[in-house]
Amino acid sequence: MNHWLTMFKKKPLHLTAPMNGATVPMEQISDEAFQSGVLGYCVAIQPENGNVYAPGDGKIESVFATRHAINLILENGAEVLIHMGLETVNLKGKHFSVFKKDGDKVKQGELIARMDLEEIAKAGYSTLTPVVLCNSKEYAQVTPTTKEIVSHGDVLMELKK
Repeated sequence: MNHWLTMFKKKPLHLTAPMNGATVPMEQISDEAFQSGVLGYCVAIQPENGNVYAPGDGKIESVFATRHAINLILENGAEVLIHMGLETVNLKGKHFSVFKKDGDKVKQGELIARMDLEEIAKAGYSTLTPVVLCNSKEYAQVTPTTKEIVSHGDVLMELKK
């Protein structure tokens, strides 16, 4: 009987880490827009290298003209903003390479962008990267990872409808 019950239980949805690095809880992000959750629930990652990977299967909704941020809509329904660095919009695209364009389909773990961490830091900006679940209000529960260090593909947030 238990076997049948588990078949009908909803599996938790996941949002995976788009990069390798140390996690920073939302309340510890120094930028008020991310810390307050006004954009949605988020977890930031202090990247160990500049590679940014798709956090799930889906499509690129939009790449900001300044290439510092990417919006994705994943097949599991998650609407995700990867914001590479804080206040990095001021770099006007310098030190960011994005390998996808609006509307492109992506697979989890696919390299979608690269940021030059050294140059961004030299320019005086934080490379801390908030990963925002923009439609977090659509979920009954969002549980962040308890891992202090993540690798791309690790579960960053567990989502329950």
